[in-house]
Amino acid sequence: MSKIHVRHVRQILTNRYSGLIDLEDLASRPEEDQQQAFLSRALAAQAIQHLAGVDAKRAAGAVIDGFDDNGIDAVLAESDPPRVWLVQAKWSDEGRAALGLGDPGKMRIGLDCLVNSEFEKFNSKFQPLAEEVNTAIGTPGVKIMLIVAQMGASQLSMRVKDAFTRILSGYNQAGTEEDVALEVLGLSEFYDMARAGADEPRIDLAVRLDNPSFVAQPYTAYQGTLGAEVVSEWHRKFGQRLFEDNIRKPLGITPVNREIIHTILTDPHHFLYFNNGVTVLCESIQKSARWAGGHGTPVDLTVRGATVVNGAQTVACMHEAMRADPETASNARVWVRLISLEDCPEGFGYQVTQSTNTQNAMNLRDFFSMKETQIRLRDEFAALLDKTYVIKRGDVDPAPATGCSMMEVAIALACTHKDIEYAVRARNGSDVLFETGEQGAYAVLFNSGTDAYRAWRSTLLLRASGALHESLRTELSGRAAQVLVQGDLLVTHILARIIGHRRLSNIDYDWDAEMETVPGMAKSVFQRLVAAIDEMYPRTPVHTVFRNRDRAVSLADRIVRDERKGEPVPELSATYRAASTEPRINAVALIVDRGLIPDGTVLEFRPGTAPQRSKFTPWLAHDPRRGRATWTNDRAKPLIWEIDREKYSPDGLVQHMTSQITGKPSAVRQGVRRWYLAGKGCLTDIAETALVDETERSGS
Repeated sequence: MSKIHVRHVRQILTNRYSGLIDLEDLASRPEEDQQQAFLSRALAAQAIQHLAGVDAKRAAGAVIDGFDDNGIDAVLAESDPPRVWLVQAKWSDEGRAALGLGDPGKMRIGLDCLVNSEFEKFNSKFQPLAEEVNTAIGTPGVKIMLIVAQMGASQLSMRVKDAFTRILSGYNQAGTEEDVALEVLGLSEFYDMARAGADEPRIDLAVRLDNPSFVAQPYTAYQGTLGAEVVSEWHRKFGQRLFEDNIRKPLGITPVNREIIHTILTDPHHFLYFNNGVTVLCESIQKSARWAGGHGTPVDLTVRGATVVNGAQTVACMHEAMRADPETASNARVWVRLISLEDCPEGFGYQVTQSTNTQNAMNLRDFFSMKETQIRLRDEFAALLDKTYVIKRGDVDPAPATGCSMMEVAIALACTHKDIEYAVRARNGSDVLFETGEQGAYAVLFNSGTDAYRAWRSTLLLRASGALHESLRTELSGRAAQVLVQGDLLVTHILARIIGHRRLSNIDYDWDAEMETVPGMAKSVFQRLVAAIDEMYPRTPVHTVFRNRDRAVSLADRIVRDERKGEPVPELSATYRAASTEPRINAVALIVDRGLIPDGTVLEFRPGTAPQRSKFTPWLAHDPRRGRATWTNDRAKPLIWEIDREKYSPDGLVQHMTSQITGKPSAVRQGVRRWYLAGKGCLTDIAETALVDETERSGS
């Protein structure tokens, strides 16, 4: 493509993102450098806006490019469905931008930091986004998209592609859906976006509808079939904007969507008969003369202002299937209904959207609540345990002490089953536990052998793991915090093995006495689990460990063995308890004595734990100056806060900031781990690096 196309993209980026992209960190740089940085950052924002379907302001707010971006230029997270987009962008005025061989490795560093909750390693631009990212990554079924946005070719060089392939293979488990995927957007794609127009561009489609039928009164509508390659191209070209007026956007790889993709790839010729189809609303429809060929002849339509209001999951699944196996998936077709709103009364489009999205199949809970096993368990809970077992949607879940729900019991039974496979499946969400058929989990978990005692006691073990999370979540960071969030189901499985599966159903067993030992046992299991993961899978992203059956088996076997043998419980690494342990060195004194930070250097505050992030993030966002302090080489009070220009120690300033938020004083230690110099790390990192360098020099 030519420089004219580059110029077109450049103009759109300038019009859309001027005043929205943060360039404050480049204020001292030449104007040309600032302009090139703006275009690169705007390109990253455009990729986010296109793929995630957000507005320009939010897309610009996702840009974190600068010092300590860890190879990621923009990041956006959403929790419903759980998605994280990570963008690395390259701009070229010549239209020849391309990633270098080292760029995938840089992006891998950032990816690892994110999945391990090492958010403090990112700059201040990222910190307001940390909680959204943490929530999304901690949600079962999360999908992380690595996006290469380059003003050049839409393909990567072979060596760069191989580097990304190695990254993906380290995160994705063979034989399962991808946890991490790669998408490349080049000049061609960005030019298509530019041609679409302004911030809320109208989507116009050229549609050749096969097997068409036509309704003229009272409102214009067409119905016919389209191939998967056509529908997939809609998704590729327009992304989430295609579903702007839908009640919900594509939900990702749910059990239902997994089945849709499976059908497309294994029985594409019959997919048309199994699927409900896609409904598209539009501002107007114009047909070509090809309609004159007679009934059933393909018709060419120009569809203006299109939006998919029903069938978003089908569209997204067709796109995924085409990416996985285009040769097979291209044989699938789907019914598509096109409705013009040109002559419709006001509000008619909303009525169509609402009606087509509420006439769906029953919720899983509705369906299984009619099963004999569920009704029997409900009666057993009441008669044998004097507890409530809720099985119908709409009924209020009981207080924890008085009962539980079918959904909670399903997860608990999966965890306490002898086969760890079901605990691994549950990590992907409770819906997978209600799959039926030969490989389905439902009949394994709920059958004639499932009694109220096993269900209730399993639930209590699951809750014990949850209570452990509540007791430790304010103390931990890094990989240990990830294990705390992601490992609760495996902890429950291990507890059941240590106690003994038979005791779960033994009426005569003193379960109350057993439960008194469970909290301590759960903490011991958790600490063993963290240590085992660090030893056995030190470079493996934590969330993938619990989704891999073989790894889960190895961990469970080791921990059960050590627990039964009475092996000493390993202490958590000090790095995981950074907020509650004393520093190993006097970082401030060392920095001042060595002159490691010049007077006048600006430092930034970065929260370290999830509770700190939830407390500080909105407060800092209200006035970013609150998170900045100027360094002076004073051993006692080296920080001058930008808000009041008063001098503080690192601990003292964090304590003062905390009291500003909570209204009460709080004890703070390790403030040296919360104040960062961009590109150099926290004060402790700077001091420790200097000591290591001195040791190496003295030893050489």
